[in-house]
Amino acid sequence: IAQVLTGYGFGFLTEQLGLSYLLPLPGRIFRRSGGAETQSQPARLRLALQELGTTFIKLGQIMSTRPDILPADYIAELSRLRDEVTPVDSPAIRMVIESELGKPIEELFASFDDRALASASIGQVHAATLPAGEEVVIKAQKPGVAEQIAIDLDILHDLAQFAGQYTPYRDLYDLPMLVDEFAFVLRGELDYLREGHNAETFRRHFTDYADLYIPKIYWERTTERVITLERLRGIRIDSVKELEAAGVDRHGLATRSAQLVLKQIFEHGFFHADPHPGNFVVLPDGRIGAMDFGMVGVLDDSTRETLLLLLMATVHRDSDRIVDALIDLGVAQRVTHRSMLLREVERMLDTYYGRPLKDLPTGRIVEQAMEIARRHHLQMPAELALLMKTLAMNEGVGQMLYPEFVVTEVAAPYVRRALTTRLLPQIWLKQARRGAFDMAWLSVSLPGRINRLLSQLEHGDLQSTVRIAGLEQALGEINAAANRLAIAILFAAFIVGVAVIGLIIFPTGGNLVSRAFFVLGFLAALVLGLALAISFLRQARH
Repeated sequence: IAQVLTGYGFGFLTEQLGLSYLLPLPGRIFRRSGGAETQSQPARLRLALQELGTTFIKLGQIMSTRPDILPADYIAELSRLRDEVTPVDSPAIRMVIESELGKPIEELFASFDDRALASASIGQVHAATLPAGEEVVIKAQKPGVAEQIAIDLDILHDLAQFAGQYTPYRDLYDLPMLVDEFAFVLRGELDYLREGHNAETFRRHFTDYADLYIPKIYWERTTERVITLERLRGIRIDSVKELEAAGVDRHGLATRSAQLVLKQIFEHGFFHADPHPGNFVVLPDGRIGAMDFGMVGVLDDSTRETLLLLLMATVHRDSDRIVDALIDLGVAQRVTHRSMLLREVERMLDTYYGRPLKDLPTGRIVEQAMEIARRHHLQMPAELALLMKTLAMNEGVGQMLYPEFVVTEVAAPYVRRALTTRLLPQIWLKQARRGAFDMAWLSVSLPGRINRLLSQLEHGDLQSTVRIAGLEQALGEINAAANRLAIAILFAAFIVGVAVIGLIIFPTGGNLVSRAFFVLGFLAALVLGLALAISFLRQARH
């Protein structure tokens, strides 16, 4: 990791993460960028992640959904990350399938196509036919992938813990939490049983909905590392020419696609979080077929209510309530300049206030909101990041199908219905009952808590923890300065030693060996001196 980062011009990260000691001495001194100087920094980051493999490719893909953390040029570059890779040999995939399902391929399937339909960094997809004649696809996990990802996640967790304590990034974002969120998503993609249950949940939610079709899961041929699904044959939802040739109404298709996403978000709180065009096809009967349920988002009732409050505050231009809603969502965890944040929110609201719904540029509004979030270090919860990515991708597909498509017009009825539902008496009664239960529980548990607190105070066991911000970094810098001072003293002693040898050798003439020893010592002192000087200068600059 240290060598790849340094090779692509991210030597400063290597140093900040405490990995410089892993580099050979020339790499530490010169920080070669491996000929990547002509590339932009976002492009070099993408190339570095690609070289680091599966886990880091997935990390880049997840980070491409976080416009609240990375600028637009990084988001655009990381969105280009694809984990389509050369398929592994068919015998290796056959071995995984047979090991997981406990039978030879010939007994499990009437036919099995050794050519992969698709190959990603985690899994590989093959077509097959069941003994009863049903066409299916089998997704099998590649050998060794889970083990490699486990190692990579451990390394990332350690790096995040270190960076969260000793680097400048600790004051901007909760890096360990970001890695934990990423690890949760990635481990979910490794578990095909979970993917199957996600598909069943979607099937249950859309039982009476005629526009969406969820493929059947064949549970007797599904395990944690192998999943067998009904094969869907249709036209990719972004294949405009094929859709036109088939006579599909593109405007109607864009509307139905948006309605599916909005229904998932506002009615179910459970949505497909990877809605890129390759995961959706238009079936011959006009229905939309969905695939790949490894990544889903879940919005609980509290989050959905807060989002609706945020929407209402936006409609009424109530910037104070907007900031309060952001805090409730966990976005504005550390708002140090509330007045500045309020001013920026008010400016953005003034820009679009009074415009009709169809004229609102959704993409531009989201982009401006994310710019404000980055400037004020507002960290978006993972589920909200997935939600924004899902809405943005769905809007992109809709405009690809029909350039005049306006997603806000489709969303308006769902928003109104959600707001109306929230005002129903039964909703308020449910919240009142929950609040009454919380108060009753507090009244019962409070005396015991007070008694324990007083007991600790009486016995002198009451302790408090104080954390001084920046103390760890200051101690680390003092330790580094002491180390550099020790090295400088040793280096000075070495130079003095060489000089003493020279004073002894030259007046007496000395022999060839002693002269060679002096020359080598002098050259070594020169090289070490230059290396030390360069290291000090780099440290000072950082």
